[in-house]
Amino acid sequence: MRYAVIANRYKVSKVGIADVFQKESDDIKDYTSLIERAFNEGINYFDITMPEEGRLSQIIEDLNIRDNVFINGMISFVQHEESGLTTEKYLDRWFNDNLTKMPGGRLDSLMIDTIEDCNQSLYEEIIRGIDKRQKNGDIGILGFSSCNHGFARELADKFPQFEIVKTEYNFKNRSFEPNLNPYSGETSFVAMNPFVWYEEPFYNVNKLSEEEAEKLLKGRKISDIAAKAIRWILYNKQVSLCVSQMNNEEDLEMLIDAGTSELKVKEALELEVYRQVGEEEEKRTLFS
Repeated sequence: MRYAVIANRYKVSKVGIADVFQKESDDIKDYTSLIERAFNEGINYFDITMPEEGRLSQIIEDLNIRDNVFINGMISFVQHEESGLTTEKYLDRWFNDNLTKMPGGRLDSLMIDTIEDCNQSLYEEIIRGIDKRQKNGDIGILGFSSCNHGFARELADKFPQFEIVKTEYNFKNRSFEPNLNPYSGETSFVAMNPFVWYEEPFYNVNKLSEEEAEKLLKGRKISDIAAKAIRWILYNKQVSLCVSQMNNEEDLEMLIDAGTSELKVKEALELEVYRQVGEEEEKRTLFS
């Protein structure tokens, strides 16, 4: 597994796993086995968005691996004004409700979810409130998520307290590049939503029927497209790691593959075929 250093002090795997949500018919033992294998293969970054609904918290506790993994959590301020609470009280309530559900009762990082939807007048109050929690040992570093790359760049430059940023970046959404290449700041960037392909999740394109593949891809299906898509994202030196959901053995194999080897020129050219035919299909859909 390849690794990156974020916030100048945390060594994390180049691929991370986002929370897997409970499904009534699923057996948590199967997912425990997957997470255990992922950990043994060197994956140590886990994104726990909703601990009360997901299963990662329980699995990490059961496997007794908390001290050897990096855990990120998410907090939303969308309901802050409706709550009638001060920023400090709102933070206290979130920590009281969520921290005990996190493995070890602490987070290595906490991100403000979709920060552009948060009242900008609160930023400094949030930073002060989180600083208290950092000094208390409840969390390690502060960050945010945003799919607006220009806005993310401005915020990272203005507030060095934000040491980690999660943002969408994939072969279709390329605005990360003009906004953040080059970037000389200290903020570490985590890529999310790696498999977007127009009207379909990127990896589903390879599951098209032969007839559909002939129409959309001129018959050129590409093996291991998902792993290649993540390797392409990680080729960008501004990206520390890429996070994705993992629901089965096939997904895990893809993540291991993507995290252990670098992108080849041939693979980049293969991905370009998909991008071009995707744009053509999108235009046909728009103007039909």
